[in-house]
Amino acid sequence: YLDIRQTEKIDKVLLAASAQVSGLARTLLELALLHQHAAERGVSFSASNSAYQFIAGETTTFSPTLISPPPLPSVRGSYSRRLARMFSWSGPLRLIPAAIEREEVVVSHNTLLIAELRRNRRAPHYRYAQEYFINLEAKPEVSVDIGDLAEDLTTVILRSVAHLIEPSTRLRTALTETFKPTLTDTARKTQHASHLRTLPKKILGGSGGSMLGRILGLEVLSRGGDVTRFDHGGTPVTVPQGIPYYLIEMLPTARFITFSNPAVKNLESNVLGLSGTKFSMPKIQPGAGDPTFDIRLPSIPPPQDRRKIRVLYLNTAFRGIWQYPTPLLSDQVYLEFQLHVLSSLRREFETVALRPHPEGMLRGYEHPLAERLKVETRPLSTALQDCDEIVFDYRRTSSLWQTVCTDRGVV
Repeated sequence: YLDIRQTEKIDKVLLAASAQVSGLARTLLELALLHQHAAERGVSFSASNSAYQFIAGETTTFSPTLISPPPLPSVRGSYSRRLARMFSWSGPLRLIPAAIEREEVVVSHNTLLIAELRRNRRAPHYRYAQEYFINLEAKPEVSVDIGDLAEDLTTVILRSVAHLIEPSTRLRTALTETFKPTLTDTARKTQHASHLRTLPKKILGGSGGSMLGRILGLEVLSRGGDVTRFDHGGTPVTVPQGIPYYLIEMLPTARFITFSNPAVKNLESNVLGLSGTKFSMPKIQPGAGDPTFDIRLPSIPPPQDRRKIRVLYLNTAFRGIWQYPTPLLSDQVYLEFQLHVLSSLRREFETVALRPHPEGMLRGYEHPLAERLKVETRPLSTALQDCDEIVFDYRRTSSLWQTVCTDRGVV
């Protein structure tokens, strides 16, 4: 990012697309590494993935059909949902002021944000981030040279991994062509935001992982406004490398509210300590904590017979570009891994329940593991009452921190 930044427009596009671009790059670099390792060992390896086939020289052309910009989520019937959300933090007495407020707007939320608003008796307005992009032109002229930007980005990335991967012409082409659709989509939306005549002076939000939320935040900051984000799921505690997290979550932010003083110290030593002095630093403040972490359950001694232990498996179901800032295994490999975990648990324990995370990621689709096991749909606090041990395959989730605040065993 530092090697590429040239203008304010490019800055905004790169920062807005940081989560998606990092996921795309990671996927293609892993495919290249797989091909390189196979060649070094004399192993014949084939895959149906079009990017792998092109990198390996099996095909002569490459079209990045894997990742296309997702359509903007529907906001049909959103006003009633917005009122319900505003009621959740403002209560009946401050609902009307919240409904007419326009200077301070929440564009995404989490439990820490809601708890802080209630505690401070604040009544900001709530509006879905995608509502600001409803009138987005289908194919507007983009004022950023996407081709040059994609090539510059590819050059910087290949330079940074030269000690691991041989930078072939095919890998360079695959990276550049894969970046172009995402960068074009981001540039369109960033340009649209810069032309909006009215924006709130203050934005509050949860995770900066939402591209639209980041775009709005960057635009409000560029106009002299204020952006406050609230920590989601205790994530910074588990991030081993701070720079990617800082670029995605904290740079498009003026203030960052986390759970406690220890969490502030962790961020200062882990994330901000690594970023040096080349970036603007958000003000990090401790909140009073996420009240949902305090799940008071009846204490139940684990059964003497090990097979009687009741297990709840919270498996992760991030898909495609939702994998950020550090991508997981590819979807198919990750699903196969979960099948192995589930089979192992069912061999050892009589009672095993499945609760996919995050809940809305597969909304409208049947979960692939539902054929093997009934999916738990009750709230986590309720589901925990009927289990002795909880198994996770992903650690950056608020569900993990909720469970470690109970007396149940966590794996």
